[in-house]
Amino acid sequence: MRPVDLDRWRVGDASVDALTREIRMPGARRPVRVTPKALAVLRVLAAQPGQVVTRRALLDEVWPETLPTDDVLTQAVTQLRKAFGSGAGGAEEGRAYIETIAKSGYRLLREVEALAPDAGEDVPQTTSTATADTAAAAGTTAEPPTPENTTPFVTPLPAADGANPGGARAQGWRAATIVAICVLLAAVGVLSWSLVRDDDGGADARTGVEASRLITSSLGFKGSPSLSPDGSQVAYAAASSGPAGSVIMVQPTRNAPARVLARAGAARGGVVTDSIPRWSPDGRDIAFLRRLDGNACAVMVADVRGGDVREVARCDGARTVSFDWTADGSGLLFGTMDGDFAAPGVRVLDLRTGAWQPLAYDHIPGAIDHAPRVSPDGRWILFARNPQLGDLWRVPVAGGRAEQLTTLNTELRGWAWASAGRVVFGRRVDSEVRLYALDPASGAISDLGFDDAQAPSMVAANGALAFVRRNLRFGLFRVAVDPSGAIHKQRLFASNGRDNTPAVSPDGSRLAFGSDRAGPYELWLAKLGADPGEPTPVPGITPIGSHAPTWSADGRHLLVAGVADAVERGATTLYEVDAGTAAVRALAVPVRNPVQALRLDARQLVVAAQVGDGPLQLVLLAADGRGWRQVRALEDVSQFRHDPVSGRILFTRLSGDGLWEASTDLRPGSVRQVDPHHPRRVHYRTWSPSVAGAIDYVVSTPECRTQLNRLGGAGGSRQLCLSVERRAATSGFSSSTRDGTLYLSMVIDDGMEIGFTHLPQPRPSSTLGIVKSLTRKGKPVS
Repeated sequence: MRPVDLDRWRVGDASVDALTREIRMPGARRPVRVTPKALAVLRVLAAQPGQVVTRRALLDEVWPETLPTDDVLTQAVTQLRKAFGSGAGGAEEGRAYIETIAKSGYRLLREVEALAPDAGEDVPQTTSTATADTAAAAGTTAEPPTPENTTPFVTPLPAADGANPGGARAQGWRAATIVAICVLLAAVGVLSWSLVRDDDGGADARTGVEASRLITSSLGFKGSPSLSPDGSQVAYAAASSGPAGSVIMVQPTRNAPARVLARAGAARGGVVTDSIPRWSPDGRDIAFLRRLDGNACAVMVADVRGGDVREVARCDGARTVSFDWTADGSGLLFGTMDGDFAAPGVRVLDLRTGAWQPLAYDHIPGAIDHAPRVSPDGRWILFARNPQLGDLWRVPVAGGRAEQLTTLNTELRGWAWASAGRVVFGRRVDSEVRLYALDPASGAISDLGFDDAQAPSMVAANGALAFVRRNLRFGLFRVAVDPSGAIHKQRLFASNGRDNTPAVSPDGSRLAFGSDRAGPYELWLAKLGADPGEPTPVPGITPIGSHAPTWSADGRHLLVAGVADAVERGATTLYEVDAGTAAVRALAVPVRNPVQALRLDARQLVVAAQVGDGPLQLVLLAADGRGWRQVRALEDVSQFRHDPVSGRILFTRLSGDGLWEASTDLRPGSVRQVDPHHPRRVHYRTWSPSVAGAIDYVVSTPECRTQLNRLGGAGGSRQLCLSVERRAATSGFSSSTRDGTLYLSMVIDDGMEIGFTHLPQPRPSSTLGIVKSLTRKGKPVS
């Protein structure tokens, strides 16, 4: 079985561009980019349309030399169906493209046609299955039309009446010249290829996203990978076989069995959770965090070979703990820590003496400087400031002035040093987390092309990269709580995608949410009630995934921050959406990168936006004949909500835990703290105003994956378990202030595995090397 080997082809009504991995359907607003593995599955199915291809055959072809689970294939097919369903026919048409054969495999139900390399999408060159079958029967191979074996159309010049020997000689000379040039170019190409091939000498060796593979495939969750100094082994946290807790596993990076690093003794009892392993520079030890029931917390160091496990630091009561080894391996570098052993900024623990030494640098009071990482050359410490909504920074290892490296003001999910001073980091974009590369010298950021990837760990010397690949699907649920405390839960709007950031209208009749259910991440609107019907997308914008849309008081409009292009992501724009017609108009507000807004009336807006390169602030804007102008601002805001019952603005801050309130005109004298403990600053989105002035918090505990804490209100405070097994999304939820009904995004399917690859190393660029590099890239710079 041989996959289709074309750059562009047509499957039914869809056009497929293999170089960009994009599938375009008639009626779609934009093409849908699929993962390399999903495209590979489509190639195999397209090689024999109408025929059943077994799951085993697909796994062997697309995931060779690995041990994948069936889930990876299911997800690839689901992604293809989303792409085929992104057009006018919707999800139903997408499902009709690929048929599932129970207990067997899949079948492509549409004809496959080749597209000419430079032809328009509506002018296909037909390559029928019959042609391939005929060629096979004759013992020959039917080659697809490519620039090398397809004769171009040429308009002939009028021929002269008589012979033209001179012209013939000239044509022969030109032909000889062309042949000589081709030979020369071929020689240069061979030489260049020898210079830019991979380090191991293999001309066909692959690196980067195309060569990435999962090195774990068991059930459960894995996270926090840490590579050994030579990249040959990886340590990671894995869920234990019991009801809760986790252990540190160590395994080679080449699909070999894993082993437990250090089991906790049973003397202390309770559930043990071991996490965030960090490999020492000499490869002999692994430091990790150990938590027990209650507030007990310690940092441990274990000999990689087993046996010796010792406690080196206490962190009782701390909820935020992060660390890494110093460059010489003599100590541990800690980030901001709270609890009984709190410290505001970066500090060093000397493992020989047990002494703590704070790093002397310009730490900002209230900021969380998280997960410090020492650069390979030992000069810099990389960390994230307020990773839940912040940026990457670096500071000299000896202390001094901290330098901000990014101005993203985004949710960061892991970071690591790469070669040549570059940085690789995970960033949440819309409904997924992706890996990006940062060049601190130029500030350039590029998408590495890894889908659903986070928590990178790198060996700069050889480009080895380990990361977490997460397979996650969220669905929307409506949860009603009656006066007796009984819970009535209902799944809304079946979807194969990720539905999140729900926002219910003030009258409870409509729901707005973000989703990639049809391929690209979009804003969707749905009617609620006894017969809600199907949700519909809002065309023209891609909403940001960090903040939910906000309804107007009359429920006729909503404000949402977004970008006009989902691929070339730039500064955000504030949009107003008509809920009845889905018409969209941009609002030209005088603030940078708005993320959230509330319309108080026709002439007043409250907007959360970025201040320079720093955190968010809350801004009151008023309209006059010349446009919007700023009236007042409130500093240090991570999210705000309007409580129509009290007429107040509620908000959270990145500088500390708790909830604050202010009047709608943001007068300084109206600002006061409502709750000093809830929510935590890292969970700034998991709260909502509720019925009768109550505040709803959704948290996760070992006994209840989704727990509702309703504080205040007419019915008094109460605590209810909404789901023992299903976890709510951290992107937030919405409570109706009319009756207290909750609208939550909750996990439908979830799993985390460890992936591994090698990133290409920077090398002198030849012309051929540049062309190859550009050809390999399927994801544009974002």
